[in-house]
Amino acid sequence: MKRRASDGSEWDRLSIPFPIRVMVYTGIGSLTGVMLGMSRGGKMAGLRFRAENAHRQPSTTTGWYLYHKSKNYNVLYGGIGEAFRMAARLGVMIASFTVVEEAVDRLRGHKDFLSTVVAGLGTSGAFSAIKRFPLHTATRTAKMGLVGGLSVGLLQDALSLAKGRKIRYVEFIKHRVSSPSPLEPVSQSKTSSHFLEDDNISVDENISEDDTHLRDQQQQQQQQQQHFPRLTASSRALIYRRRDGLLV
Repeated sequence: MKRRASDGSEWDRLSIPFPIRVMVYTGIGSLTGVMLGMSRGGKMAGLRFRAENAHRQPSTTTGWYLYHKSKNYNVLYGGIGEAFRMAARLGVMIASFTVVEEAVDRLRGHKDFLSTVVAGLGTSGAFSAIKRFPLHTATRTAKMGLVGGLSVGLLQDALSLAKGRKIRYVEFIKHRVSSPSPLEPVSQSKTSSHFLEDDNISVDENISEDDTHLRDQQQQQQQQQQHFPRLTASSRALIYRRRDGLLV
């Protein structure tokens, strides 16, 4: 089931839904663990067999045949056991990495390489804490988790951009690059037109203020004439002067 991302589009990482992605990643990690475990376990079992039988080397052809036959059995047994252990270990680690990555995506509301980096650091830190690594080994494990998370995250972002999807930090960089600088000089035509518009606005404002003042004076005169209809012109002039403070 697809979810709606922060930019309004519906998409999953690598175009794979989360449950299927967990199973696919876990399967790939387990197969990788099987191959690494077979190689490492077989080599360690062969060295162990040689060390345990170094004091009793065979001296006949039959003895060497049985020696190598026993060694091959030990190498196969040791490789199979280490393959299962390594497959389980890597499968759990990669499944945890995928779950943490998805959880950080949902908490942040968008998908980019930062969630993958957080998942890589968290998984490596948990592995170091479970194994009780010393500080030097834990630091090296954290660096490996950081590099792995950053590489996987940037690769996923590149694939998403190739499919036309929007990444938040990429859109932010595009916006900053395309936006004009605040110190960019304004052209002469834009400046002159701006000044003309300001002059027109100021003239219109002055005209409207004068019209309003004249209209108010006319209304006051009409009201005064209505209040004193029977007075002569000289009496009204005297009242106006007293009102305006010309006469004491």
